[in-house]
Amino acid sequence: NVNKIRKVKCPVLVIH
Repeated sequence: NVNKIRKVKCPVLVIH
């Protein structure tokens, strides 16, 4: 899942 990769790449994105 792209969401999972984004979480690991930039946890800040999850807060955004």
